[in-house]
This record gives sequence, structure tokens and C-alpha cells, in this order.
Amino acid sequence: HHEAVMRLHESYTVIPMKFATIYTSKTNLEETLTNHYQEMDGLLSWLKGKEEWNLKIYCDNDSLRKRTAAHNLTIEEKKKELEHMSPGRQYLEKRKLDRLIDQELEKDKEQQSSSIHDQLVTYSVKTDIKKNWNKDVTGRTDEMCWNSVYLLENQEAEEFLGKVKQLQEEWKEAGFTLELTGPWPAYHFSKLK
Repeated sequence: HHEAVMRLHESYTVIPMKFATIYTSKTNLEETLTNHYQEMDGLLSWLKGKEEWNLKIYCDNDSLRKRTAAHNLTIEEKKKELEHMSPGRQYLEKRKLDRLIDQELEKDKEQQSSSIHDQLVTYSVKTDIKKNWNKDVTGRTDEMCWNSVYLLENQEAEEFLGKVKQLQEEWKEAGFTLELTGPWPAYHFSKLK
């Protein structure tokens, strides 16, 4: 299914149908096309000259956790408070500190990913933020912390790709991996009502 849609997309503007879209007869298909002609025609006109790109951002939680613990002001203040506590009290407060680090880590991942996304939105006609996949689905050891799609005018693609490459280099050392795939037919932007 995917290969057929990709082949068609090379030469034509397409409205990708969901996998296993089946019409019981030619008459049933013609009926659907007739009933939705105006909407399909408008959608095809709008999609012409556009392509979809998908960006998934993965992060190495261990590296990011160390970075967050070392550079977060709230955490630094809590660490200083610990120095003046009794050993028993320190034990309890260290556990609270670990939870705080985890909370701050999640905030950092969201803020950094959102910042990357905001820089890429400027190149796109339309964008959407999708649900993150867990490690069972991705098969990776690092965690997906962002999943978004961008609909671009074909002539914007080269500049967009350059920006993604720049961001990949900028964020690599911080523990983020940007994985871009495409161009795809407009799977996420061609929904019929």
C-alpha cells in the first residue's frame, strides 16, 4: 500500500487513503467520488506542490538527567539545603530531590523540543504534533520526546532540511537526536470530512 502511494506521489498529487480502504464495487467507488468531488478537488488543489516531513526527537534520559541536575537553579538550591541536614533527613530529602530532578527533566525535554519545533514551523504551511511512541514501538533504547509532522511547499524543503541539519548538530551534545523522514505524500493533512 505504502509503496503504491509513494510511486503515485512521485508523479501526481494524491489523497492517500487509509490502509485497507476497500470498495465493494466500482459503483460504490464512483458514488463516493461523486459525493465528495468538490471536497476532493479542493483538497487536491491545496496539496499540489506540497510534501510532508516527519520529525521525531529522541533523548538520552541519562545524559539529560545529569545535565538538568547540574544546570537547574531550583535543583542547585535544593542540593545546598541538603548540606546542612542530618543524615536521616538528607536521605528523605534526596529522594524528594530525585523526584524533582525527574520533573525538571520532563519540563526541559518539553521546552527544548518545543523550541526546535517552533523554529521549524516557520517553513511549513501546516504542522501537527503527534503522540509520542514508546520504546516497544520504536525499538530504540532512547526515549521519543517529540513527534511532529510538517507540510511544506516543495520549494521550502531544501531550506527546511538545512535547518534540521543545523539543529541536529546543535542538540546532539545535549543528548537529543533529531530523526527526519520524508518526503511523504500528505498523509496527515489530507483528511476528508
